[in-house]
Amino acid sequence: MIKISREEVLHIASLSRIEISEDEIPGLIKNLEEVLTYAARVQEIASGTQESSAKNVNVFRDDIAIPTDPKPILANAPKREENYFVVPVVLE
Repeated sequence: MIKISREEVLHIASLSRIEISEDEIPGLIKNLEEVLTYAARVQEIASGTQESSAKNVNVFRDDIAIPTDPKPILANAPKREENYFVVPVVLE
């Protein structure tokens, strides 16, 4: 477990411009130690993994158009024209 001193907590509070009372220091020390221990563990695990050789491989599939009845989809459209949604002009 990573150890944090009282002075380090006060220094961090000073840099952050946060006022803390003497009663808060033990709780902050405990919380900071837990966070730093967790971060060290994540870094340890991450450094032990090997990158997958399939990392940059694209997977393609065939596009298959499936005919669909547009009426149920367009039933909720505020405006429509034939089988299309009508939207306000954004660019002219």
